[in-house]
Amino acid sequence: RAGRYDALIGFSSGGACAFAVANRLPGLKALIIAGAPRRTEAAPPPCSTLLVAGRNDKLVPRDETLALAPGAQTHVHELGHSLPCRARDVDVYVSFLERAVRGDEHAETAAARDEELEALEAIFSDDFQRDRTRVRLDRGPFPGDIYLAFEMRGSYPAA
Repeated sequence: RAGRYDALIGFSSGGACAFAVANRLPGLKALIIAGAPRRTEAAPPPCSTLLVAGRNDKLVPRDETLALAPGAQTHVHELGHSLPCRARDVDVYVSFLERAVRGDEHAETAAARDEELEALEAIFSDDFQRDRTRVRLDRGPFPGDIYLAFEMRGSYPAA
């Protein structure tokens, strides 16, 4: 049925397959492809695309993945052939998906959230661990595992 899927994620050969079938999924809004070799001459899909590539990928060279869809958003990480799941990488994926699936009207809100998180990271530097809700404060006068909790509601920064 048309419009059944909002997003598709694929890694390695699964990424090549996802890229090849994305044009056949009506209503697809977002596509994340990581470490994928170009195996077909499929045209880039007509949806928002994020290409994830490892700077040290020995199996599928970074440039091969990044050539799949010229003009697509890219995220290059320092690892090898992987779809990293570190907090900073997941933040990139979530931000991309929020913008692609929710549409342009929410892009400004997502950008404001990213800016606030970057400011918190600059303030707390090494003590800052993004898990989308907390900042770890365990240095200096703070004993043990103490966290500063914060929440950015869906309407942030408007309300």
